[in-house]
Amino acid sequence: MHILLVQRFRRRLSYDDVHWKAIADRLCADPRDPDALFARAAYLASEHRMREAIKSLNVLSEVAPDYPGLWRLKARLFQEMGETKLASACWKKGYASP
Repeated sequence: MHILLVQRFRRRLSYDDVHWKAIADRLCADPRDPDALFARAAYLASEHRMREAIKSLNVLSEVAPDYPGLWRLKARLFQEMGETKLASACWKKGYASP
């Protein structure tokens, strides 16, 4: 059983490494790539690195303030961090956006 868990972990690690590298490569080519910024934020959030995810979303909000899902993800992250006022402001922007 232990060997199966290690194998699954290695597969997940290599899968994540490939995706993280793809995101990093796109951001190296264009640090303001909206898709890569959002993907980076989503990845960081999945790793519970909320502050780093928020930083990526802050850059995205400057580059493409109407990016689909931007304000909703940012609101969810602030909510999870206990920042209810900031979350509320983001929810409002998210529902005001097309």
